[in-house]
Amino acid sequence: MATTQELEVAAWIAALVEDLYEVEVGPPTERDGLDDSGLTNDFTYEDADPRIAIEVTRLRDDFESPSDEEQSALRDRLQRFVDSKDWPHWTVGFRPETRFKSELEPAAQRIIEWMLAAEVDTLGPGTYTSDLSADLIYRMGENFYRDADAARMAGVILITRNETGGVRLIPGFEFSDSRSLQRPLARALERKATSLGRAKTLGYVTMLGVDVEREDASDYLAEGVRAPGFPVDIDHLWLVVRGSGKVFYAKQDDRRFRAFDLPS
Repeated sequence: MATTQELEVAAWIAALVEDLYEVEVGPPTERDGLDDSGLTNDFTYEDADPRIAIEVTRLRDDFESPSDEEQSALRDRLQRFVDSKDWPHWTVGFRPETRFKSELEPAAQRIIEWMLAAEVDTLGPGTYTSDLSADLIYRMGENFYRDADAARMAGVILITRNETGGVRLIPGFEFSDSRSLQRPLARALERKATSLGRAKTLGYVTMLGVDVEREDASDYLAEGVRAPGFPVDIDHLWLVVRGSGKVFYAKQDDRRFRAFDLPS
């Protein structure tokens, strides 16, 4: 069953669609796998022409806030990982706003594996700052680019080899592109592409509504800020920032956000 918060966000999006595109949207039909339609997104609007499918997700205020205990536990796990393979010691630079529990650990492990295979001591997966030559990067191929991109999205900045001292974790400065929600948004878009993709194959216009519960979000969003690249299965993106009373809208063919007042 949909939550009150999901219903509220969907209603706001529907009202803005009606105003912006001058269409009658009609009432929502709750989907989310509750019937035999095969649709797993949250809502569809069957009276709209064309029909609309909406998925709602949240970015909480504490979306990425690893505690000291989480950092210590991750360091210990990485230490056990390299010790079990009799590998060297490493310093892992990471962005402070990073999910530790599910993403950073395997991403760091994969980059270390690539570094050992390539016999290099420094590698930045986001910028390819490294001891790698351009020719070697090319020869490492698609799998390396995939793993490097995953590490960048997980918050890995730079990994360097150190001879002693064990595994170290060092937080780095969080640049404006990340604090403007680029990485969290990109992850949300990727997670929701599958459910909206099912609707798109059935002819629905697909929309992702993101309920942004981060207090600092309004400091980094404004007219003209570009959203991350969309999966092809998502046509429209709506960011509801309650604290600012604004909704920011971008679409597949124009990723620059437009700002609207939150519907009353």
